[in-house]
Formats: sequence, C-alpha cells, structure tokens
Amino acid sequence: MKHITFVAVDNDIIVGFGDIDKKGYKVIKKQVVNRQSVLLTNYFMKKQIE
Repeated sequence: MKHITFVAVDNDIIVGFGDIDKKGYKVIKKQVVNRQSVLLTNYFMKKQIE
C-alpha cells in the first residue's frame, strides 16, 4: 500500500509528522493541549472503509 508522509520541521527540529495511505482518514475529534507553554494539536482519526 502506498503511503504519503509529511514531516514538519522548525529550526532543524522535527516538530510533527503524519503518515497517510491512499484510502484516507476522517477526523473524529480535534484536541489542543498545552505542554510547557507550547500548544499542540492532536487529531483523533478513523480510517475510511471503502
């Protein structure tokens, strides 16, 4: 199965990533949390079934 990977980099530091296959995902819930004065966004996702 083919995947597409995204990597977020800030000042040469990996700050996030995503790995997505061709079938896609549906966002179920978005959550923003504060860790050491940094806001992080998490997404709860469900794989779409074809």
